[in-house]
Amino acid sequence: ALVEHCVAAAAASPSGAHQQPWHFAVCRSQQVKGQLRGIVEREEAENYARRMGRAWVQDVSGLVGELHSGEEVAKPYLSEAPAVI
Repeated sequence: ALVEHCVAAAAASPSGAHQQPWHFAVCRSQQVKGQLRGIVEREEAENYARRMGRAWVQDVSGLVGELHSGEEVAKPYLSEAPAVI
């Protein structure tokens, strides 16, 4: 019920012209959450390696340092959470 309440609250959040054009998906499948985690980790590694400048990567290192294992991007919460929205 908590996840459904969160989605309902998010769906009612303000938007331009009160159109609320939001779309949400709730995933509880361990297999799909694992696939999602792999995709997100690869994209973030690509961002850090090629898309973002070194200064940006250094600036955010204090914010994400605990989420990464050395130079490796790790997003364990994406597969460990009971649901991903």
